[in-house]
Amino acid sequence: MGFAGLGLLAFGAQAAVDKVSPTQSGVMVQLGTAQVELAAASPEILRLSVRYDSQTGPIPSSFLSQTNQAAGTGKIIEADGWVGIKTKAGKLLLDPRTGEWTLLGTDDVTLIPKGKIGELDHSVSAKHQQIRIRLGWNPQKPVAVYGCGNGVPNLVQTAAHTGVSDGGATIPYYWSPAGYAVLAVTADDNQSASWRAAGNREAVTWTFPGSRADLYLMPAATLQDAAKAYARLTGFAPVPPRWTFGYLQSRWGWTNRQDVAAALDRFHELNIPVDAFIFDFEWYTRKPDYELADAGEAGFADFGWNPQLFPDLREEIKELKARDVRFVGIRKPRLGDAQLLQMVRSNRWDLRSQGYKNVPARDLDFLNADLREWYIKSSAGLYDAGVAAWWNDEGEATYTTYYYWNLAERAALDRYRPNARLWTLNRAFSPGTQRFGAAAWTGDINSSWETLAATPANLLNWSLSGM
Repeated sequence: MGFAGLGLLAFGAQAAVDKVSPTQSGVMVQLGTAQVELAAASPEILRLSVRYDSQTGPIPSSFLSQTNQAAGTGKIIEADGWVGIKTKAGKLLLDPRTGEWTLLGTDDVTLIPKGKIGELDHSVSAKHQQIRIRLGWNPQKPVAVYGCGNGVPNLVQTAAHTGVSDGGATIPYYWSPAGYAVLAVTADDNQSASWRAAGNREAVTWTFPGSRADLYLMPAATLQDAAKAYARLTGFAPVPPRWTFGYLQSRWGWTNRQDVAAALDRFHELNIPVDAFIFDFEWYTRKPDYELADAGEAGFADFGWNPQLFPDLREEIKELKARDVRFVGIRKPRLGDAQLLQMVRSNRWDLRSQGYKNVPARDLDFLNADLREWYIKSSAGLYDAGVAAWWNDEGEATYTTYYYWNLAERAALDRYRPNARLWTLNRAFSPGTQRFGAAAWTGDINSSWETLAATPANLLNWSLSGM
């Protein structure tokens, strides 16, 4: 990647020339107090970065897979005072004199019309920093995009406030019929970016909390092209274990070992195939942990099982497996044992100790690598007993809880069952969670025709957003 010729750009003044400098993957332009980088993240993906601090290079993010290793895959270009980066997918250009920028596809087709990045709004307040980046839009066409998740019930979306909830996952991504897809990355994955269409339909505005913003731009003529580019950026979903393609029976309300055996016998009597029993909280506790105080309870079985339902979990799992039925147990992102909770809080491994206020008091901070290692070691007996997979529930306290929770479960499986395929069932997700072999379900929904009618759009929205 060369930078020859930039000194010949017709900026009209040497001061303007000094605004432009090469980087490892592209070119940096100084716009007021902001540094704006136009770079190649991969041969198919371009990156527009805005910085109001001293940090350089792409923002590290759990959203991203093997990307930003693109040195040499792009070419710095200049024409008529514009400067930018070109890859086989398109061109990302900026005018250092005016702050206008644009995205072009192959054959110089305009994907994002010119707009002034210099008009981005940055609040320098220490308590409320944010960056706004405007993406031009054809004013002759209404703003309508796809793939933001299921934060709104429609397939076509005009705004997205990123977040997770019970059966909800809205992600900082979309595909535009104009021919491009975009993923937004902030300095903190747990404070992700959101977007909305301007009232005059001439722009889409992304809002980034903090003083750093990365916008990954993927020229993509179709939804299929966008899905491929997005998977290259955030990671492909591995093929899950073969048994997960079968029928999986979930139930809340198992009472004892005879109850489980009778249910399985009935499946066989009726010749109904079943490949797994998914057990709710009663597999490890006799009462819901919702009834526990913030201090927990002595002897709560965080990493054990309920002897009333499973007197010997290893033997019961072995008997199920002999009949080709796997054991899947629910997990919560918190602890119930009082002594363990004291230890976790002394180590500051809980979310509240990290400044999260409106979260359950017993929730764990899976972002912490030491906590994950302890969790992996503590789970060894359950893997040894033969638990086949996990149903991860109620992990919506932070945007990335499911990601780092699955990271711990992937690492545990690698340690205790090398080469096994991970499969987990999660109530929400953030970009990149699919890399582990995670799946999602629609959450705690009503048993109604209206809910059933809304389910296809929910599932399709999730599929379009990478899950």
